[in-house]
Amino acid sequence: MATILVVDDDPTILVVIEAALKAAGHGVLAFEDSDQALEAVTKTRVSAAVLDIMMPGRSGYELLNQLQREPRTRGLPVLFLSSLDSPPERIRGLREGADDYLGKPFDPEELVLRVERLVERAEAGSTALLPAQEDSPVLRKAGEEEIKPGSYLGRYEVVELLGEGSMGTVFRGWDPKLQRPVALKTVKLDLDQSSMSRADLVSRLLHEAVMGARFSQPNIVAIFDVGDVPPSAFIAMEYVEGPSLEVYLQHRLRMPTDETVHLAVQVARALAAAHDSELVHHDIKPGNVMLGADGFVKVTDFGLANWISELVENSGRVFGTPGFLAPEALRGDGYKQSSDLFSLGAVMYRCLTGKSAFPGKTIAGIVARTLGGGVVPVRELQQDVPADLDALVLELLQRDPEDRPKSAHDVVERLESLIQGPPPRWPSQLEVVEGEVEDSPLVHSQFFEVTTGPISSGSS
Repeated sequence: MATILVVDDDPTILVVIEAALKAAGHGVLAFEDSDQALEAVTKTRVSAAVLDIMMPGRSGYELLNQLQREPRTRGLPVLFLSSLDSPPERIRGLREGADDYLGKPFDPEELVLRVERLVERAEAGSTALLPAQEDSPVLRKAGEEEIKPGSYLGRYEVVELLGEGSMGTVFRGWDPKLQRPVALKTVKLDLDQSSMSRADLVSRLLHEAVMGARFSQPNIVAIFDVGDVPPSAFIAMEYVEGPSLEVYLQHRLRMPTDETVHLAVQVARALAAAHDSELVHHDIKPGNVMLGADGFVKVTDFGLANWISELVENSGRVFGTPGFLAPEALRGDGYKQSSDLFSLGAVMYRCLTGKSAFPGKTIAGIVARTLGGGVVPVRELQQDVPADLDALVLELLQRDPEDRPKSAHDVVERLESLIQGPPPRWPSQLEVVEGEVEDSPLVHSQFFEVTTGPISSGSS
């Protein structure tokens, strides 16, 4: 049983939190006054703290700083509570040193789960913002080149390599505490494109993970944890038993129309849920779409590409995948919800035709085609594709964001009207095949220089 410190100047909220934590089997030290709270923790050991940010006298920020200065409570995992739940406030809370952030009003069950997760990480020695300790029996310091089956990232055992990308590596892992498989994605932090400190990089990554973890939607890969194991950070997420769409398309040049519609509507549902919470994906592509053996299509890496883009937002560079990245993003005009819809259109085009919507033999050629070339209608390449589906794909691929569908919800509705037959059963496993799309090189996420002339690119 853990003992939780709770400080909130609202007695009603204090009673609710105390009751929820006690019902879950935890001890609680509850105070309206921060001075009384500080005195109490000198006498009783606590496992985590729940602090309201906006309190008279001493704010939650000040109370956290005081707790971190005391040897007995240094490193104590902290959950901030606040009625100010905008992204800037959450970012500030994480930067001030909190491990998690929950807006008011909140579900007491969610608060308990978040607190228990903090306690578990602290007990395992892997609080997200703390580096791994070399002498820890659970946390072994692992550089990118040292990660191999049998090593550990945080409390998670690495089982096998799943894939590598420009920003890190994906492993299948095992969570010994909760006895379940996980996907472990390392994220390189030694980016010369960013002027932020390592602590800021991890803090921003944690913020994106917290945002992603708030989703409970069947078409979005769930995020479980974030850790910092120099020189990389890592994200522990839901493991999907099945191949990515990228691997699937390496085995089948194109996807039947009914399969494409079932796939696209699930991706669109994921985007609709994210956009409702003002979160864009930023890198919708076949490699980020997973085909679960249970029939579900799941989108992964929500928030990660957005985090990477923010690292270079003042450098004159943009981040994304050529052939799927929207024209406005390539021009450096920002990335919006409609940009995700453009990327979905490019994915659908590739599935239906077996070809890229923006063909080119080089990265520069693909980018130039995206910015200025026309798109060959799907039905000119595949006559069996329904006219309504062809029209939707072309609308999604409009260069002007204003000419695209108004929202992901609109796309879901139009795709649902085109569904025929039961959902497909995706294969549980496919081997990666080296090769290329017929008219374009297989490309991955890139950094692009934003200029008025030709756009240059470079892998990160």
